[in-house]
Amino acid sequence: QTKRRALEKIDLKFIDTTSKFGHGRFQTVEEKKAFMGPLKKDRIAKEEGA
Repeated sequence: QTKRRALEKIDLKFIDTTSKFGHGRFQTVEEKKAFMGPLKKDRIAKEEGA
């Protein structure tokens, strides 16, 4: 006996893979930078490079 819901056809567009990185908040480093903005360590690295 199969539930009606199990027979329902689904259209999957995206598989979330964030669980691979820490606690799963961001998927990519770029996504994290876009959310967090400029960080202290980035500023220090830029000053040392300049």
